[in-house]
Amino acid sequence: MTVMVSVELNVKPEKFDEARGIFKEALKATREWEGCHSVEVYSNKEASKYVFIEEFDSEAIWQEYFAWRIEESGAILGELLSAPPQPTFYEFENFGYGKDY
Repeated sequence: MTVMVSVELNVKPEKFDEARGIFKEALKATREWEGCHSVEVYSNKEASKYVFIEEFDSEAIWQEYFAWRIEESGAILGELLSAPPQPTFYEFENFGYGKDY
């Protein structure tokens, strides 16, 4: 069973637009990571925040990916972010779909 990860990134307001381009480019490698099923990104410019919704095979695989990402991009993230990334892990609950469930 896969795991869904939400990662909240609080960006320095003056870096918000710059971060968009950097994240867009960086996500190419994320989407190619073995065990990554999907990545969606949401943003709120007023709050200067990005939220990444990611699906991976497991939390362990995501942790491996994230360790690589910090090693690869940690200096850039340090310049962009006002706080450390905040990941939260969720397991899928199958409650069905639609109004009949």
